[in-house]
Amino acid sequence: MPFISRNLIFFHNTIAIPRSLSYDWDIVRGWDPEGQERWCVTLIIEGTHVAKGYGKDIAWAKDKACWEYCTAKGLHPPSY
Repeated sequence: MPFISRNLIFFHNTIAIPRSLSYDWDIVRGWDPEGQERWCVTLIIEGTHVAKGYGKDIAWAKDKACWEYCTAKGLHPPSY
């Protein structure tokens, strides 16, 4: 679940989201790359899937449109 500070929302203590943006998260049962069953958390900002995490590991969506969207919103995901 996100931790909310005065101006930013920290998702898994990794991704800082400006509070001015609408966000949601979806938690589903899934599997990590090693095939272990995990609860998978997906972060959605203004209707756009931007990141997915298993436990404390966060992976930005590997999608150019998502990367451009995040960059435009000032979220600065890592480049691919």
